[in-house]
Amino acid sequence: MGVTGRITVRVDEDEEEWIIKKAGEVGVSKSRYMRQVTLGERPPAKVPFATNQRSLELDDNVTHGEVKELIHKGLPAVGRNVDQIVKKVNSKDEFAEKEREELITEIKACRKSLDRLAIKFMEAIL
Repeated sequence: MGVTGRITVRVDEDEEEWIIKKAGEVGVSKSRYMRQVTLGERPPAKVPFATNQRSLELDDNVTHGEVKELIHKGLPAVGRNVDQIVKKVNSKDEFAEKEREELITEIKACRKSLDRLAIKFMEAIL
């Protein structure tokens, strides 16, 4: 059965270069590559073009366990601290100077914790 239909797909330059590269790696034209992947005759690329679909490549010094701990323990702990601060703020209309200073200190501590978590996470994935 010959090819009878036509479907036009628009891509940007980077996407086209990527498709041409992947098609070349398996020795087919870009049209044939697109047709084979779309129809399930060829598996999708192991490393997808879209960055939001790619696996994280961790720095050699960071383990998956450390990243998992950051996500499952570190971030929720900061969230709980923020919740407690919000609860205090919402419980009163006015604060004494000492209470105000304590809240500011707690907020700064939360910010510092978030900054440390963000730095650790960025070190892990960059």
